Amino acid sequence: MKYLCLDPGLRHTGVAVSHEGILATPLTTVDTADLSVLLKKITLLCDVYRIDILVIGQPESGPLHSYANLLKISLLDFLHIPIHLFPEDLSSLIGIKKLARGGMAKEKRESTRHSAAAAIILGDYLDSLQSL
Repeated sequence: MKYLCLDPGLRHTGVAVSHEGILATPLTTVDTADLSVLLKKITLLCDVYRIDILVIGQPESGPLHSYANLLKISLLDFLHIPIHLFPEDLSSLIGIKKLARGGMAKEKRESTRHSAAAAIILGDYLDSLQSL
């Protein structure tokens, strides 16, 4: 199974991938506030990587909680794969701390923080499947 995970933001959406359902890897950040552009880019990534399951990180509350729902509903019109919302909070902060502990330069951390957050969400999602 191949998984793609989104850490949605109002201006930046982090993307991570797992090719075998074990290891989550940061992939890219989609920098746009335009939902239609985001939908096209995510659909393209799902096609290119032949994704089987899409996971969307959803905070417990706040504007991004509703935005994650909107993103899922909108993507259902373009994708014919399962799309799961998965609870996430503080993934961006955890991602930045992990990158810093790994010795990554501050400039590089800034450019990869959204995709690192998506990888953390995807890793948590994959771990949750193991406990079923």
